Amino acid sequence: MIMGCLTIGIVLAAASVVLASVLLYYSMPMDAEVHPAIHAELAMYINSTQWTNGTAVSWNVTAGETENKTFDVHNIGNVNLQVTMYVSGLPTNWSLIFAGNQTILLPNEWLYSNLTLTVPVDAISGHYYWAPTVIATPT
Repeated sequence: MIMGCLTIGIVLAAASVVLASVLLYYSMPMDAEVHPAIHAELAMYINSTQWTNGTAVSWNVTAGETENKTFDVHNIGNVNLQVTMYVSGLPTNWSLIFAGNQTILLPNEWLYSNLTLTVPVDAISGHYYWAPTVIATPT
């Protein structure tokens, strides 16, 4: 009889351990959706030559004249980009126009455009410096 009670006690203890394990086991199903990393990048070409950021663009103009350069932009990233050019430091009464300003380019899309520099008639001969900035904003 003592043996039977001991056996029943052992079985109940084992059942308690199993029950406690089940009660402490939590199921936490999860899922995830992975999106591609945003990659915003442009390749730019002036007169069909690839332009590298920070490289000077030279113009040879005469006072009172306008000169054009082709300015092609390729969205080589994986997100839509709005391309905007800001010009700072341009001499007074000069004009630099980017015909494609604020264009939105889809991934792998090209913008074929022009840069037009107009120098006033009264411009004094010399070497001038200014700094346009192209900004690509994801849309």
